Amino acid sequence: MAKRFYWLKLPEDFFRAKDIKKLRQIAGGDTYTIIYLKMLLRSLENDGKLFFDGVEEDFPSELALDIDELPENVTVTVQFLLARGILLKNNDMEFELTTAAEMTGSESESAKRVREYRQRQSLQCNARALQSDSGVTNGNTEIEYRERVRVRVRDKSESRDTADKPPRAPRFTPPTVDEVRAFCAEKGINIDPERFVDYYTQQGWRLSNGNHMKDWEAAVRNWGRNEWSGKSGNRGKASGRDAVKTDADYADDGVEGFTYG
Repeated sequence: MAKRFYWLKLPEDFFRAKDIKKLRQIAGGDTYTIIYLKMLLRSLENDGKLFFDGVEEDFPSELALDIDELPENVTVTVQFLLARGILLKNNDMEFELTTAAEMTGSESESAKRVREYRQRQSLQCNARALQSDSGVTNGNTEIEYRERVRVRVRDKSESRDTADKPPRAPRFTPPTVDEVRAFCAEKGINIDPERFVDYYTQQGWRLSNGNHMKDWEAAVRNWGRNEWSGKSGNRGKASGRDAVKTDADYADDGVEGFTYG
């Protein structure tokens, strides 16, 4: 014969039910409530029925022997349940708990094996999922660590490259006529600022050797020294032309050495 398993399912409001509250209010009511629960458990295999076999002189005494409780406590409990309609007397040998059916759960042995197998499978799936998540996390952690190492190595390499390279000279910006005029006024240099700017603008701010000018203030100072020393040759009225010295003239006077470095 196939084995079957039973269990008692108490409703959520079991202890809030009025009958149970009334039972517990009686002196010794908690003991009577436990006896009632034992009666429910004892009736599970028989669809809520309890039987009197005549071993003792009455049903409460025989039930007390069966569930290991004092006969007087069982008698009070049985009388209360009969009065409330929770326990029915079908005949002298058979009693029935009317609440047992709705609180009884059962399954066959094969159903129990299937349920336990599914529970194990579910636990194994959850464990594999956790291991997978852990592996992904570890993988991500390792990737992030390697990336941080690469960034540190790259930063160190860039720092070394920066330290080895000499600082760049500031980019040359051609001056305006007003800037040349202000510089001449500050230094007391007597040249024509417009001629200076026009000349080097025409030359693309380059020397005769093709090098770019780096310091226009040095060039202005050299123009002033040449004007003062009279090295301008046949400039002015004697030549009858606008006598501005050529780039080669100033290069011969050392302008390149002062100006372009």
